[in-house]
Amino acid sequence: MSLIRFALFFFLVYVFFKLLKRLFPKQGSESRQQTKKPSFTPGPRQVNEMVQDPVCKVYVPKKEALRLDKAGKSYYFCCRSCLDKFQETKG
Repeated sequence: MSLIRFALFFFLVYVFFKLLKRLFPKQGSESRQQTKKPSFTPGPRQVNEMVQDPVCKVYVPKKEALRLDKAGKSYYFCCRSCLDKFQETKG
């Protein structure tokens, strides 16, 4: 019988301390959690604009596309063969 009382006593003490920890959290724990997060300062937002190939109608990132300037207008292509087809048809 004393073993059951002993186990019950320690269980109640355990529950009591858990309850106290929830009611009274450590004062430094908030500041510690904030310092653990990596500091991130966002720079200027870089957006990769998508452009449409006029030949095959595929969208490609502007910085990766092949560019052709013709009559004051810029055309963008996904590959060399589309650029060549465009030049053949548009003269």
